[in-house]
Amino acid sequence: MMARLHRLRRDCRGAAAMELVLIAPVVAGILYAALDFSKAWMMRLNLEQAAQGAMSAAVAQRGVQTSYDYVLAEARAAYGQPLRTATLDNWLECDGVRQGSLTANCNGAQRARYVSILLTAEYVPAFGWGVFFNGSTANNGFIVGGDATVRLQ
Repeated sequence: MMARLHRLRRDCRGAAAMELVLIAPVVAGILYAALDFSKAWMMRLNLEQAAQGAMSAAVAQRGVQTSYDYVLAEARAAYGQPLRTATLDNWLECDGVRQGSLTANCNGAQRARYVSILLTAEYVPAFGWGVFFNGSTANNGFIVGGDATVRLQ
């Protein structure tokens, strides 16, 4: 009986299978987390690219415009998917001081006009992470954003 127990204790057959059973869920979890993270990062990059493309449209118009709403339409078209928010801001600075009006007179001071856009979208992870990652939206998703600013004058 003791010899049998001694042989069983030295027997290593099946050890690799047991190690695989123990480590496979950990490796799968890391792989799924990396996949979700990379998809969210790709969404962010697409938002950045759409915002920068919209700024290219603003620069291409040449001259000071009274409205830059066409930049929002350009950004929505460039992204091609539903946006959570698309915010456009344009302002005038006189010697680095932001003015309350786009038509303010700088009285010889250095004038600079800017247009800025912020795009946000919701990323809902492909895998339910439960207590590990809970998003801030109703779908347990995360808000991802991309922005761009350009000086026009």
